[in-house]
Amino acid sequence: MPTRHSKRTRGACAQCVRKKRRCDKKRPKCSLCLKTHLACDLEVFKIWAPEEPKNQGPSMQTHASSSHTTEMPVSHSESTARRSAEALPETGNDDPLTGDPAGDLWLATPHTADNEVLRSNLPGSQDISNSNHHFETIFTDEEGITSAGLYGESASNDVLLTVFDDPEFDTQLLDSPNLNDAMNSVLDDLAINSVLEDFAMNSSLVSCSPMTGNRRGSLHASTSMTHCPMPWPPDMLASPEKRFLWQYFLHITKDGFLCLDEKELFRFHGSQDPFIATIPQMAICDESLRSSIFCFAAFQYNASQSGNDFKQLVRDCSRKASVALKAQPYSDQPWSQSWTLHVFSKIACGIFLHHFGQGDTETSEYLHSAGALAAGFYKRPQSSSNLFSPIVQLVLSMLRWTIISTACSFQSSQTLVSDKIYSYLEMRAEEVDHNYSPSFLDWLNHPIYAFSPRLVNPLLRLAKLLDLQKSQWTVNQYSLSDRAMGIEMIKLEEDLLMAREVDLDRCHTHTADPKELRSLNEAMHAATFLLFYARLKGMPFTAPLVRKKVKVIVAEIGTIPVASRVSHAVLFPLFIAGCDAVEDQARRTILERLRTPRGLTYNRRDVCLSLEHVWQVRDLDPGLRWPDWFYKLNPDFCISSLF
Repeated sequence: MPTRHSKRTRGACAQCVRKKRRCDKKRPKCSLCLKTHLACDLEVFKIWAPEEPKNQGPSMQTHASSSHTTEMPVSHSESTARRSAEALPETGNDDPLTGDPAGDLWLATPHTADNEVLRSNLPGSQDISNSNHHFETIFTDEEGITSAGLYGESASNDVLLTVFDDPEFDTQLLDSPNLNDAMNSVLDDLAINSVLEDFAMNSSLVSCSPMTGNRRGSLHASTSMTHCPMPWPPDMLASPEKRFLWQYFLHITKDGFLCLDEKELFRFHGSQDPFIATIPQMAICDESLRSSIFCFAAFQYNASQSGNDFKQLVRDCSRKASVALKAQPYSDQPWSQSWTLHVFSKIACGIFLHHFGQGDTETSEYLHSAGALAAGFYKRPQSSSNLFSPIVQLVLSMLRWTIISTACSFQSSQTLVSDKIYSYLEMRAEEVDHNYSPSFLDWLNHPIYAFSPRLVNPLLRLAKLLDLQKSQWTVNQYSLSDRAMGIEMIKLEEDLLMAREVDLDRCHTHTADPKELRSLNEAMHAATFLLFYARLKGMPFTAPLVRKKVKVIVAEIGTIPVASRVSHAVLFPLFIAGCDAVEDQARRTILERLRTPRGLTYNRRDVCLSLEHVWQVRDLDPGLRWPDWFYKLNPDFCISSLF
């Protein structure tokens, strides 16, 4: 190791070590951490130096024990083995169930019962006993994923401590001139530094450490960027661009997906945003999901900057993720818990590929593959613990809403998923009653959808009929007769009215929802009726019922503060209302709200231009009905998602 590392003040806190500053070692916080309002981690010691004494003081307290443990010195060969593991090349085998454990030793360093570090089976070191269940994933009925689920049953919290809190790893990674030069080169070339400052993000690599949480195995980042994998997976360790895109994904996930204000997070297990507590941890174990996330993050970044960066990385990652998604086999055997996690990682992969590839010809194939895997999950016998798992419910919610928001937009006439997949994806009665978590049983609305779960199935059926309608009109892909379509529409209208009636009744007994969610739910009910009557039934936009529903949507959305995270979800109802808006005041109000970017970084100017183009077409011929006016639109002004 370089001699400059030996000058570090013994006993400096983790923040001072990371920022290379002098620490006065005051407790409970050193002066610098107190001044900058940073978490002052427990003191850590350099354990790589062979001349250091074996008794190096207390280490970080683990979840498993309330007493402090004594860290043992790491020999030179062990340190070399760890560095070799960090530099492992990309293997291409992203299956956490069948992959070679030796190729993924970056996940954890096995321990013996007496807390001694075993030598890895890398070249130059002795072999460790091969554990076939190293990648076996454990589902729990509790929220989130346990550390054992990420790193294998043998990965206790003591194991994670040596990986996450090893100062040698952090300093080697952060102080490496080649790595920093590469990262700075990427940041300078892409003009990203100013963006990171705007987002209050650190352009250096983020170090994480396990902190004492609400339950054993929970991991919390020691910086503002949560759930950052440390040490990095081999493919990320080799690519500064991937590390940046990962940080950018964490940022947009933290601020863009969940449509609930932070004051409502206490209802989730561990008071954590379910998206950022689940999706990144799934991606740690699945390279194809990581690859799709890099593509999605690059798309979001380029949309926000009007750029076209990361071209080669996106091509490589999208190809790798697409091949893995299409190659995912269907199993006729009873699904194990680990296999369920593996399959749902692939479903999430398809979702992110779809959002990244908006407008591409393969977009529908991604959703079809993801939908087929989800249908396979419902075909298999399963326990309620699997169905109600936060991972399963979160990914299924994302898939359903992705299909709904795409089919109800101006996407092409190519069908998204088959009729059978639409049927399999409908929420079961127990899922509707469960409402994602027992913490939300007294809510009228679903915490992930941000509107009533009783609207999900009618919206799926509505999306299916709109999909069929556009397909029949253009390429005659389906031979659904007018009589069959009429029967489907009658059944759908009954379902819509029933969902509305049940929600009105529950408004008096389920009053724990935030008022912003109740306004959004009213707007979603009105938008669903607009889709049914104005599109499926072809009612003109001058009809009194249509104009009334437009007014309801505009009024209800107007009560939701722009600063509220509930405003992340206003795009869908506002755009549906905008397509059938007649009054100039309603149109101006809709455009003004849509020009205020909230949630994920979609180009709001394109949304507004699309609506203005719709009004231009419809005002020229007010008698046009759906889908006649839809096929008069210029494809350049058609948006393909209302997610």
